Amino acid sequence: MRAAVLHETGQEKLEVLDDVEAVGFGPGKVKLRIRATGLCHSDVSAMSGILPQPAPFIPGHEGAGEVVEVGDGVSGLSAGDRVLVCWLPACGACPSCKRGQTQLCLAGFMNAGTPNFKRPGGDVFGFAGTGTFTEEVVVG
Repeated sequence: MRAAVLHETGQEKLEVLDDVEAVGFGPGKVKLRIRATGLCHSDVSAMSGILPQPAPFIPGHEGAGEVVEVGDGVSGLSAGDRVLVCWLPACGACPSCKRGQTQLCLAGFMNAGTPNFKRPGGDVFGFAGTGTFTEEVVVG
């Protein structure tokens, strides 16, 4: 599938490649087809090295799309549902989540240190654990 990849921190241009594959789908995960994404200053800061982010990586942590497939144990979502990508998901257990204010959760950071894409040349990370400058992404 196609994705915009930053090969090295400090580069200013992204390369659009067509040999990228989303990985990590399984129990508790959802595969999404991205229909829209935004460029945030955080993405630019990660590209320049101000925010720490392993490279190569796919920018984008703000996106919208539709569910392609849901893994075992995922409830409330079905293929075809329209969704927004959240780079900071609710943990469900902290005080904010327990009182119904999941938008204030700071405990559920997605793992930005685990590659969620691959290509023939090796692993590719998604910015902030997502990477929405692509056609498909797996999120948990």
